[in-house]
Amino acid sequence: MTAADSKKLGWMIFLAAVFVYFGALWHRPLFAPDEVRYALIPREMLQSGNFAVPTLNGLTYFEKPSPAYWLTAGMMKLLGPTPFAVRLPSALFTLLTAGAVYLLGTRADSRKTGITAALLYLCSGLVFAVGTYAVLDAPFVFCVTAATALGYIYFTEKSLLRSLFLLLAVGIFLGTGTMIKGLLAPLLTGLAMTGFLFWKKAFSKWFLALLPVLCGMALAAVPCVLFVHRHAPAFWKEFILTEHLSRAFSGQGAADDRAQPFWYYIPVFAGTFLPVLFLALPGLASVRKNWKDFFLKDDFNFFCAITLVLWFIFFSAVSAKLGTYILPLFPFAALLTARTLKGGEDLETVRKISRLFRLLLPVLGSSIVLFIIWHLLPVVPGRWKLYTPSELLPAGMTGALLLLWYGMAAKEQDIFPERKFFYFCLGTGVVMLSIHHIMPQKIVRQHNSPAFIRRAVLPRLRPGAVILADGKMASSAAWVLNRDVHVYSRPGELAPGLARAGKKAVSPQDLKKMIPDTLARGGQLVIIVNFPARLKDMPPYAGKTVTRSGRMAAVFYGENSQ
Repeated sequence: MTAADSKKLGWMIFLAAVFVYFGALWHRPLFAPDEVRYALIPREMLQSGNFAVPTLNGLTYFEKPSPAYWLTAGMMKLLGPTPFAVRLPSALFTLLTAGAVYLLGTRADSRKTGITAALLYLCSGLVFAVGTYAVLDAPFVFCVTAATALGYIYFTEKSLLRSLFLLLAVGIFLGTGTMIKGLLAPLLTGLAMTGFLFWKKAFSKWFLALLPVLCGMALAAVPCVLFVHRHAPAFWKEFILTEHLSRAFSGQGAADDRAQPFWYYIPVFAGTFLPVLFLALPGLASVRKNWKDFFLKDDFNFFCAITLVLWFIFFSAVSAKLGTYILPLFPFAALLTARTLKGGEDLETVRKISRLFRLLLPVLGSSIVLFIIWHLLPVVPGRWKLYTPSELLPAGMTGALLLLWYGMAAKEQDIFPERKFFYFCLGTGVVMLSIHHIMPQKIVRQHNSPAFIRRAVLPRLRPGAVILADGKMASSAAWVLNRDVHVYSRPGELAPGLARAGKKAVSPQDLKKMIPDTLARGGQLVIIVNFPARLKDMPPYAGKTVTRSGRMAAVFYGENSQ
């Protein structure tokens, strides 16, 4: 392949990735609670003009620093409060991270390795899930990846002046990452670089790096820190002590508990690295005989490996665990996988990959057939089925296309990664582009509380109505109704904000007093809950009506009063 052909291929891959990732942003409605939260906070910033203190339903929300929401606020300002605008930063930063993976792989080895690693990263299940979902993990991972990649380049750099510029850039990325999700950014990059440089006995480089990196972090973070502190002096203390230290050691944040056992990430990583894991296993097998030369004598391979090992141990040791936390591992897992495949780039490696796909295909095909039969059997209760019969056709067609392209990958005998890799990525891309269109409506309804409020509450709402919602529904209600709502019963993630404001959630006892007062004024009172048992706390009154959809319910008092 000539340099011109390689450049053309790179642009084609980039455009295909943009099409797949951006094409998945608009179809599905915002899911609660995460996507609604990360849409509501930027919208409240735009409406209030206060970009220093994040608020959720009008209550201060200290889980993340305010700069984390600025880009989403900018997208909403330009494109409106749409699912596409809210998710666009995740997709953009996922593609930027793939670009960083490509550049690092190209510099360390070759353009072919860079392209392969970038594609493997984009084809990973967790990367796509987060890259098309409105959370802050994608921009955070970009900052950590860029900083860690520049740290490796610094190790290879001989010029002192260029080294200082590289370290300053490392600090700027880490400072930006700190403003997105906190001190985890410098901790991860520092852990990887310390382990690598100390193994290489490059102690002087480690000490030289410290001051420029800190200066870069200060340039990026200190103005934001002072800006937030000026408007909310208590923010950083609570953010660091509660959302960092308390969560790390106990798993408990201000309003939740994320404690999980040490082994939690072993199945999570294996499952979310699919389908790339199907290539990583043959790649590792191809270098097992010369693993010492591959890992210990190649600085880049060792750097990727020690980064993965140290980060995995760190995330496993910390008490608080969520599946998305390990996303920073994926760029380096993709780079290492690309290197293992290149390291064993011979006919034997191709045969191993083909054998694995030939084993996978009948298992995958049988699973799809059994899945369809299960949904068509009338004796199977509906609550045990994900799809309705009308939803099975597009899902089955997607499964058939996946089998077709994976079958072509298994059949193709060309040296990796040309045609075989092309078929693998094509099959994976078809599923990714289709996933939001074939997602079971049962799952969509469970997470789409805004749609329930828009359908069941909004048309029946009278001007001046008093709105109450529990902690699971309050953000969705505030998003749809475009107003703050009273928090009812269990406040959930809104509890810290209520405490800071000196307020309490409306209790069932308070509700019994509010209802007659509201009805006496001829008003309307609406309670929106996500826990059916709470309906028992709502006393009967003339004109009381209840609307339910699954676990979600809306109770109306005084709907017909004049």
